[in-house]
Amino acid sequence: MLKKLRHIFLPFCFILTILIQSSFAFALGDDECGDTDNKKARKLFEQALDALKSGKSQEAYKFFADATQEDPSFANAYVEMAYLNFRYSDDSEQRGMAQQSEQFYNKAVNNYKKAADACPSIKNYDICIWLAEYYFKKRDFETAKKYLQPFINNAKQHTDMAFAKGMMRKIDRYYELKANPVPYKPIKMSGVNTDMDEYLPMVSPDGDLFFYTHRYAKKSMDYGDFKWTDEFRVSKKAGQNNGISTYVQGNPMDDPFNKGIDQGAVSVTIDNNFMYVTLCEMSRTTSGPYKNCDIWVSEFQEGQWSTLKNLGPNVNGRTSWESQPSISADGKTLFFSTIRPGNIGFDADKNQTCDIWMSQMDENGVFQKAVNVGPVINTAGNEKSPYMHSDSQTLYFASDGHDGVGGYDIFYSKRKPGGTWETPKNIGYPINTENDEVGLIVSTQGKMAYFSSNTLNDNDNYDIYEFELPIEVRPAEVIFVKGQLKDDQGQELTEAKIKVENVQTHEVTEGMIDKMTGRYAVVIPVKKPDDEFLMTVKKRDYAFTSQIITAKETVKVEPVKIDFEVKPIEVDQTVQLNNIYFNSSSSELFKQSLFVLDNFLEFLEENPTLKIEIHGHTDNIGDAKNNQTLSEKRAKAVRDYLLLMGLDSSRIVAWKGYGQTKPIASNTTETGRAQNRRTEFVIVAK
Repeated sequence: MLKKLRHIFLPFCFILTILIQSSFAFALGDDECGDTDNKKARKLFEQALDALKSGKSQEAYKFFADATQEDPSFANAYVEMAYLNFRYSDDSEQRGMAQQSEQFYNKAVNNYKKAADACPSIKNYDICIWLAEYYFKKRDFETAKKYLQPFINNAKQHTDMAFAKGMMRKIDRYYELKANPVPYKPIKMSGVNTDMDEYLPMVSPDGDLFFYTHRYAKKSMDYGDFKWTDEFRVSKKAGQNNGISTYVQGNPMDDPFNKGIDQGAVSVTIDNNFMYVTLCEMSRTTSGPYKNCDIWVSEFQEGQWSTLKNLGPNVNGRTSWESQPSISADGKTLFFSTIRPGNIGFDADKNQTCDIWMSQMDENGVFQKAVNVGPVINTAGNEKSPYMHSDSQTLYFASDGHDGVGGYDIFYSKRKPGGTWETPKNIGYPINTENDEVGLIVSTQGKMAYFSSNTLNDNDNYDIYEFELPIEVRPAEVIFVKGQLKDDQGQELTEAKIKVENVQTHEVTEGMIDKMTGRYAVVIPVKKPDDEFLMTVKKRDYAFTSQIITAKETVKVEPVKIDFEVKPIEVDQTVQLNNIYFNSSSSELFKQSLFVLDNFLEFLEENPTLKIEIHGHTDNIGDAKNNQTLSEKRAKAVRDYLLLMGLDSSRIVAWKGYGQTKPIASNTTETGRAQNRRTEFVIVAK
């Protein structure tokens, strides 16, 4: 807008006669309040026009200035002076005289101010809207509003009215945000920052690793001078202090990183096994050289990162810019920033602005054709630095198109069922300031946020800070669970699957399992404080293995560690059915236990030749004879429920109770007694 109006007011930069015609238009009184009744000022103005006809712009400028001395409210004369100032500014810029160009530009602005102050309606309020945008971009909202208000009040049919109202809305939003500050106490991170620059932070979902870029001056081997070098680093978690993670001093990442190509802006999957990273190289096109940034991936295998692999044309374009990846908790949706055809906005030079796009991974592990996330998130301005939280629904991003405090502000939006987005919300002041805020990331538990800034210290260096995120802008609660899968011989169990199902809503979440080590990780979204979840491990020819966890007991733990022993399907193999509970001294099953049995039934249906016995056990509290009877009734209750749900009776060969006769732990402690109160199945045929 600013640039467009400037060239409307500078036609003489190309055709001098058009400038003269516009001056005659003023002389004829098109803007009555811009004219003057002062005869001497009028004569000087006409002398200035004559000088312009003769190509004597400097002489004309003096006449215009003298006219304003005679009549300080002579708005038309100020406008003509501004035209000439703009012309001199452009000429100086073309000759490489940047300082002089800026001086002329500032004089032009000052003359526009005098014109608009004397006659707001001059040039159909064009100068008012020009000044409003000028001061808006300088973050001087009081002055911007001064020129914006008369435009909105009077220029009802103006083609820029929607633009003006949008600007006013942003100014009002700015004051609203500043009047309602959110809690904010940033702390400089220890163990990560140096006396050089640190920026582009990323914490692994489990909080064990902290990645960032370190910039330092490196001596050139060829010429002996120094150049700024970006180094990709990782810092390991040292512990916690008052619930805040602390990290040791970071070290440079090993191969294939830090190989001379600009690298940074990373995202790591929840199992820490796949890293998506931005690599930038100089490329050449028909339009000339440009810095091409693409997104690459590396896999952690056998203790080291694999060779970086380009994600290919479904994500990266040959002549487009892709950066700032963010991978979802299930590892199947990649969000990233890009400048490419298909984006929503254009800047003043008709170049595409930056938008956020996404790509879905198919069942073969290949990312599909990326798509724009849409106009709810993306605007005609720039949106970048996406961060999809591990709750799989909260997207944090930076934007200069949505209403905010500074140039770029941090916003967040929740993805609704069906894939649509809620209207983005500003994260609040003073997290967002009059400066640019970009690159916010949030811990898996949603409590802590991290960012880099050079405005919070005294040395102008970029450092990484953390702060406690206000509750109202936090993501949904999640439970982060990780652990090891092993067989009954203690060997790593690979090529398995882990499924987590919400007992109340039946929403299913899949975990990620390392195909080499059997280590797994899963992030479970929590809908309600009393949510319960059934974790089930599945592998062909292996027995049913499950565990129930509750939100109340685990949501504050980071992360929850649960190891599973998964037994092979073998005749005479005994397998415990976890979380089969009964009312006290009763064979009535808990509702939670019925859900476990439903999943056990699913396992039996997937293995149709399997035949089993059901065994019940108690602790030693109470009469041994009563315990024997109770264990038999409980085994029968499990068998009856499975038959009720459709299992053929031939599949359960017998149900037996053993009372307190076969303990697997000491009955002297409550923990041991709880282990002894159990239900098992024994494989009798497969």
